[in-house]
Amino acid sequence: MVGPPDIRSRSMQIVGLLWLFFLAVGMFVAATGSTVHLVIGILDGIAAGTLAWRSFWNGIWLSGTGLTARADRFTRHLQWSEIQRFEFRGLAGLGAYRSDGKWVRLLDFGGVRPHIEAEGAAQLLNEHLAASRHSDAA
Repeated sequence: MVGPPDIRSRSMQIVGLLWLFFLAVGMFVAATGSTVHLVIGILDGIAAGTLAWRSFWNGIWLSGTGLTARADRFTRHLQWSEIQRFEFRGLAGLGAYRSDGKWVRLLDFGGVRPHIEAEGAAQLLNEHLAASRHSDAA
């Protein structure tokens, strides 16, 4: 995963900004109180900073052999041969049906009209999947 992701959810960048706000709150609490406030503020800052970093780097990276999907709570690696198709399922997010029929979430999409962004991403992923199958057959 070098460089920016090939597919990114814009709403997760907004979530990253929200986590940065909680990072600032944690640092403020740490600086303005007792030892207990210091510990709570530092722990809040570490958690919020980690989630902010992961939110800003949410996305799907494509390669010749498969993809890597990184969300704020998980990272998944799938080979093209493991995937049947990609689909957007509303609040469940963008995911893939694996060869065994199991659906796995790859990326969350939120915002006012997430289906437009996510359906375009699913279409792009299905095109890459078809191209990888075509190159394997040749």
